[in-house]
Amino acid sequence: MKKLSSYLLSLLLILLCGCNGDDLMDTYWRDNKTGEWLIGLTNEKVIYDSKVWDIATSNDNDGICTIQAECGTEKLDISFGNQQDGKRTISVNGNETECSIIDGRFLPDYPEKDACDTIANNHYAEGDSVTIMGWIKPRSSIVKWLHKLTDNQEVSAQTTDIYTDQYQTFKTQTDSIGCFTLRIPIANTTSFYLKTGSEMITIVAEPNETYFLMIDPSEDKTLFMGRNARLQNEVNAHSIDVEHHNTSQINGESDMMVYFDYVYKKTIDQLKQLDETCQQHPTLSKRYKTFQANKIWVVNANYLMQSRFKMPDFRVPEAFLNAVGKHYASHIQEPYTLIGSEFTTFFRDYCQELEFEVNNKFIFKLKTMMQSAVSAGVLTPTAKEWAAADQYDAAYALLRKKFMNTPDSLRKPLIEAFNNSDFTKVISEMIRRNPDYENYANSKFDINNIEQNLQELNVCGWSQNAQDLYLCRRICITIANVYKPIYKPIFDFAVERVHMPAAANAMRATNLKYEQIAQQVLSYDNLKSNDVVKGMTDGEQILKKLIEPYKGRIVILDIWGTWCGPCKERLSHSQEEYERLKHLDIVYLYLANNSKDESWKSVIKAFNLTGPNVAHYNLPVEQQKAVENFLRVKGFPTYKLIDKQGNIHDLDWLHANDLDAFAKRLERMK
Repeated sequence: MKKLSSYLLSLLLILLCGCNGDDLMDTYWRDNKTGEWLIGLTNEKVIYDSKVWDIATSNDNDGICTIQAECGTEKLDISFGNQQDGKRTISVNGNETECSIIDGRFLPDYPEKDACDTIANNHYAEGDSVTIMGWIKPRSSIVKWLHKLTDNQEVSAQTTDIYTDQYQTFKTQTDSIGCFTLRIPIANTTSFYLKTGSEMITIVAEPNETYFLMIDPSEDKTLFMGRNARLQNEVNAHSIDVEHHNTSQINGESDMMVYFDYVYKKTIDQLKQLDETCQQHPTLSKRYKTFQANKIWVVNANYLMQSRFKMPDFRVPEAFLNAVGKHYASHIQEPYTLIGSEFTTFFRDYCQELEFEVNNKFIFKLKTMMQSAVSAGVLTPTAKEWAAADQYDAAYALLRKKFMNTPDSLRKPLIEAFNNSDFTKVISEMIRRNPDYENYANSKFDINNIEQNLQELNVCGWSQNAQDLYLCRRICITIANVYKPIYKPIFDFAVERVHMPAAANAMRATNLKYEQIAQQVLSYDNLKSNDVVKGMTDGEQILKKLIEPYKGRIVILDIWGTWCGPCKERLSHSQEEYERLKHLDIVYLYLANNSKDESWKSVIKAFNLTGPNVAHYNLPVEQQKAVENFLRVKGFPTYKLIDKQGNIHDLDWLHANDLDAFAKRLERMK
């Protein structure tokens, strides 16, 4: 009955409001004076004042269409005057506005320059957010039936935490009429894509703003409404795409500067295109130009630094890095969150390369470190160990010189010879005898390295905020990579050295998270002893021994490592897999590759990889390698499916993306 009433009302509106033959249905109108989107009218709804109103009544009086609309207890009296020269006078609760229809997909240019000419900068204050409200106009029943569309749609956005370099995804669902609200925490003005079905809409989110977005798929309209919607409308109406640069021409170090020159020329061309766009559209705001220029600099800088993965050792030449710093870093404006994930990726790559160059210039002196450790009371070297330190330092300096002139393929024997020398063995025994020395030396080395990198960032012209972000990200990423709290002297140094309160708090929160994980007690006996395969060397025999207790059951074998990002990303979804497949009596057998014991346990705790049907092994390196060789492991994570008869089957690493299909496959094996 309700659907029939809506249909009759729509028909009545079409008949009554088609003033002079013009159809008002699915039309959107802008204020000619301000240029803002004022009102929209569909077959059942009115969009006004960033709200979706229900049409209660409508009438036609001498060609004037009048509508009463309701939103909760609020009411609107609206009248649409006759169209003259493409314009109408629209009255809302007695306030008349001269309006023009919006013909294109986006809002046309504003008639005047924007009074606000600077991008909002909250100086990385904590607790700010942005709210995206909106309405996605439902498609007709016929269209939904043809394309198998549902009434509810997912609305999502992905941002990158600038302090921890971790992706964050935020989602919501539209309600029964297509409305949604999505609140997203932000550190500062941040750009991201809002995804709705096949639509990708650019949002430049300033702190504590609320934006109203309307998408009408049938009429191909994407419009923003609200007191600060101008930047959103301009950015989407006049988008400038930064092209993906082809790196196929890079075949070695000698090609890198040629590639830099190519990308830099493209960057300048894109900036000229931006200038031309602003000349052709003279009322575009200064905020628009600031955002687009920053986007051009950041995205191209990101492409340049990503080219390091074309190098055999993932290292760019020093001249290339210097050129990126000189020609790009100085043009990237704050807030650094403005271009979202592209900046965080670029800054990560840039800082890693900078660290490598700084480390190359730093001469490590073992004897100096030992003298410092003696003063701190954590080391008591023998005369033999002091002599070995002198030999170590001399040999290490020579090794560095040889490295500079040795191809990558020939460096491994040099390292092996150094590590197998008598003086290195003496130093290794010294470290074993003084267990506190390793942590002490690592912290002194890391702090010295961080100080040098901060100095280098300062010399390269990076702001204090950028230096704080580098330090915060280095600490947070290190903690997340090893899945344990960072050594206290390094943590205390970082918190004291950083100036930005939000960065200091991000480090504290990250460290606290892993302190709490370390204190957790596993509820099941899931960590298995390696004694069951003690002395065994054959990979096939080791694996047979490990799966022996599970004969007659299906085993999913997961070969992973604590150092492996994709492995941990997949592990983070394990609880859903456990729950969805619990009726199948599956055994989950995890073999960790090259993973330190403390980090290994922390990952297991963090993702709650426990249960009566879960077993974890952290085998000695040679035994793990033997099993992997037998299984022909080529990458991580690697999954294998072992059936009830003990036969081993390959398993796609994305097998859990469709758990329903995977469950059916397993059920056929029962």
